[in-house]
This record gives sequence, structure tokens and C-alpha cells, in this order.
Amino acid sequence: MAKIIGKYIIKEISKNFFLCQLGMAFLFWLYSITVFLSSAGADIVTLSDCISVSLLKTTISLGILIPLSLYFSIIISFGHFNQSNELIAMNTLTYSKRRIYFLVIVISIFILILTSIETIILRPLAYSKLYDIKENISQRWEFEKLNSGQFYISDDGKEVVFTEKTKDQLQNIFIKLDNGKDVEIFTSESGNIIRPPQNDKRIIKMRNSQYIKNYFNENSVIGSFGEMEIHIKQKVKEKIDKKIKETSTLKLFNSKNKAEIAEFQWRICLPISVIILIITCYFILRIEPRSGKFANLPLAIIYYSAYYIAIGLGRSWVEQGVITNIFFIPAIFMLSLVLYYGKIKSIR
Repeated sequence: MAKIIGKYIIKEISKNFFLCQLGMAFLFWLYSITVFLSSAGADIVTLSDCISVSLLKTTISLGILIPLSLYFSIIISFGHFNQSNELIAMNTLTYSKRRIYFLVIVISIFILILTSIETIILRPLAYSKLYDIKENISQRWEFEKLNSGQFYISDDGKEVVFTEKTKDQLQNIFIKLDNGKDVEIFTSESGNIIRPPQNDKRIIKMRNSQYIKNYFNENSVIGSFGEMEIHIKQKVKEKIDKKIKETSTLKLFNSKNKAEIAEFQWRICLPISVIILIITCYFILRIEPRSGKFANLPLAIIYYSAYYIAIGLGRSWVEQGVITNIFFIPAIFMLSLVLYYGKIKSIR
């Protein structure tokens, strides 16, 4: 009988865990697609880019979603047990609370290991791949972003482009380039775009072209060419947090940089959240029989949100040098749970 009850408890927690995990991962995946398309621009993003980026972002989010799914699954499962008086029946059949807690601890240890692998190993790998894809998208030259028959002006105002295009075939080309010293104007009836092996370069091959250099200057140059090539290199800015987020955890451990120390400590605090959540479940799972099985779910959400916000804030403080580590935050939350348990016990 004990084995049957144990399997039943594991089955209920596992079922709710997978449902919560799939639901939250799917919602986050849809959210990632929406944000990515709005920020990158639909004109230069392929379906493959969209799927890859959204899946990688969802993988990165699992360090938060996995503990949260376990948290919700335990709350929901034990809420159901209380609502249907199954816990009373288990006690009647001499299935003690210690056995129940033992099963929850075993499941939690498995989730703790899974979360640690995701946060410490998979997270930087996913970030590295994500940055590679985003860099590839950002290096797609401006002609690929430009709509046919419309003027394009670069952010710094040094490039002005107009062309009618069909894929890589161009017509009625007008290009103005300003390098700070000279202003060059190119016009052509037709042309095409050539992509060399280097991702950061594009070649515009024009036919029947007109060239003007510094038209309003005394030393201006005007010429006509049967064929002309313009080599343009895409300028891509690299963000500082790119290297930090894709750096392996082992390298972060040996780092003296404040931002890297903060990233390392934040990664460690995510698996610790599993321990915090299990202790929370033990203390707040005090639903009376026949009460709603979701009775303590709002409290569960608030408590986990508070923990996540706290380690995020602590991470910022470590980066700024206000504090040296954030490992005291889990200790504070554990202490608050003990005080909460003492208060509940004194009332009863």
C-alpha cells in the first residue's frame, strides 16, 4: 500500500510539474517571438532566425521556470490532496507525513540538479549561440533592410540610399556616402549585390554609373564608368554584457571583475531558489480540508517573485560595488520562513 501511495504522489506532482512547465515555457516562447520581431524588424528576419532565437531565450529562462514549475506543482498537488481529504486518508493508512516530505525532497533534489546544469552549463552556451545569431542579423547590410523605392538615411546621416530592387537585383541606384572629409555620390541604371565569404562586407556592382566627388568643391571629381564596384563594411557594436553572459561559470568563478562576480553569484542563486521554494512549500502548505486547492498559490507567486527581484537587485548592487555578494539574500528568506512558521505554530 505504501508503494501505491508513493507512486500516486509522485505521479500527481510530476503531472502538474510538466503541465506548468509546458504552459509557462510556451507562453515565454510566444512572448520571445513577439519581442524579437518588434526589435529586429520583420524585413530582415527569417523564420529560422525567429524560431532559433525564441527557443534559445526559452532555454535561458528555464533556470527560472523549472524551479517555479516545481513550486506550483507542489502547491497545486497538495492543495488537491487537502481538498479531496486524501492526506487524511493517507494518514489513516499509516502513510506518515515524513514519507511524503521524503518524496518531495527526492523530487526536489532531481530538480535542483537539473536547474544547476541549466544555469551553470547550458545558460552560457545558449547565450553564446543567441549572440551569434543576433550578430549575424545585425551584420546583414542595410540594402537587405531597405524597402524598394524608398529613401534610407543611416542613423549618423552619413549614408543616403535609394534604389528599386528585387532580391539582389537593383535598378535606379542613388548612393551618397560621407566619410567626414569627402562626399561621394554614385548613380547607376542597374546593378546587383555580391556577398563575399566575409559576413561583414557587401559589394555593390553597378553598370553604366555616374560618380561625383565633392560636387560643390573646387576640386570636385566627376566621372562615368561602364562598371563600378562599391565595397562597404557593416559596423557592428558589441555590447559589454555579451561576453559576461556567454562566459563559462568556471571563468566567472576566478574573475575579479565586479560585473562577472555578480553574474556568477546570480547563477548560483537560481539553483538555491529550489531549496528556498521547497522550504516555503513545507511552511505554507497548511490548507484546511475542503478549502480551495489554489488557496496558497497567490502567496507562492508573491514569495517567489520577491526572491527573484531581491537577487536581481543584489546583482545590480554587486556590479556597482555597493555590496560584495548576494548569498545573504537566500539566508534572509530562510530566516523569514522560520519566523513565519514560528508565528503560525504559536497561533495554533
